[in-house]
Amino acid sequence: MGQIGEPEEYIVTLEDASVIFSSGYYFDSLGSTVDNSAVLHEVPWSDLQWGRCANRTSVATVTIPNDEWGKTLCPYPLKGWDQALVIYRNGLRVWAGPLLGWRRTSAGQIQVTARDLLAFGERGLALDDVVVVGGELWQAVSDYIAAVQVTTHATAPYLIMDPIFMHPGESSAIGITKTFVGAEARYMSDVLSELSSEYNLFYSAGPDGVHYSRTEFYFGTAAPALHEGSVLNAPVVVVDCSEVTTMLFALSDNAGGGYRTILDAAMVELVGAGAYSDSFSLASVIEPSAHAVGDELTVAATKKSVETLVPKTTIEALKLAPSVGSTSNQKGADDRFRGFEDINDLRPGMVARWGFDEDCLSEVPIASLRDPNSRTGFFLTSHIVAVELVQLDVSATRRDDGLSEVISASFVPIADARFSSVEYPVEDGASFTFQSTEEP
Repeated sequence: MGQIGEPEEYIVTLEDASVIFSSGYYFDSLGSTVDNSAVLHEVPWSDLQWGRCANRTSVATVTIPNDEWGKTLCPYPLKGWDQALVIYRNGLRVWAGPLLGWRRTSAGQIQVTARDLLAFGERGLALDDVVVVGGELWQAVSDYIAAVQVTTHATAPYLIMDPIFMHPGESSAIGITKTFVGAEARYMSDVLSELSSEYNLFYSAGPDGVHYSRTEFYFGTAAPALHEGSVLNAPVVVVDCSEVTTMLFALSDNAGGGYRTILDAAMVELVGAGAYSDSFSLASVIEPSAHAVGDELTVAATKKSVETLVPKTTIEALKLAPSVGSTSNQKGADDRFRGFEDINDLRPGMVARWGFDEDCLSEVPIASLRDPNSRTGFFLTSHIVAVELVQLDVSATRRDDGLSEVISASFVPIADARFSSVEYPVEDGASFTFQSTEEP
């Protein structure tokens, strides 16, 4: 059983970026404690912020205080890109990324800013065409990153962003066909965003590389539970029905200028779209990438249907208690899944159980796309039973009486057929039950 626990110590270091962003460091020697071979300086700090994000780059900032004479405690030179900011919590490496800027505050302190590993993708270009024909999604990502490596004449850090070498993630059942035109000189980050939008690609940088698999941080019955005993504030649940539609059409380039219906009536009925007033029914038109036909068009339309046939529901700014973690010693519902261990399992893509009382905020239809290449590859439920972490924000302040830390997390509800009707204990001896979801 693991929990995020309380912060006993934060150590911030500046490390040699050429060392810690090398493949050998990541694949062979990346540990949970400070590696002195890479450390250039230990950084004194008064405040720090770090986080983790899904499908975008996270940022960390560290404030370096002054001594009692007003002299900055930053006597060493700072070097963008050549140095990396690394944060350790209770001896565990929780964040790392290249140093990208610093400034003097109005109070005379130095504030240092860094971005995670994905920052290298914000300047990475592939200047030759990359053609993917019938390839799987993660293979397309790998091919593009390989082209960026050739253009930049660099192996690291792009090698540790490559899903083939890190972990291939969830492979696609149907191959995709796509061409990335080198003459457009597009940044790698833009390409990843495009693949995320079109093909439901998931990616997130952690202290141990870029992760592409949503199931990697699914812990089955040992998943963390969110309830009154594990969070410090009331959940802020936002439900937005303004873009809900009951009909969906997709435009195909071979349809002679007309519309080809991708979504059938049965699919709409499963979601219970009849609950919405017909007077506000809309026709939503999507435009997939150029020359999208057949299976590729169906993929795009299926993803769009999940986005538009149910309300957009978000759970914002939940402040997590130190007790957040597993409530079971079991590995999970499936032996393939290990149990929740520590704060480094608190990643985007992590699935948590929802243990708050059912009310108008939780009684809302939820749909989740699990296989973007299948018409029926999504799950539906009438209320929130599980949520997926999309952003983590951590702030810490050093005080005379110790450390003060706030951990906030934002979630999106997901419909997940893997959650059955199981009773889970909570700390005070009470219990709560999660009802099963249904797979269409």
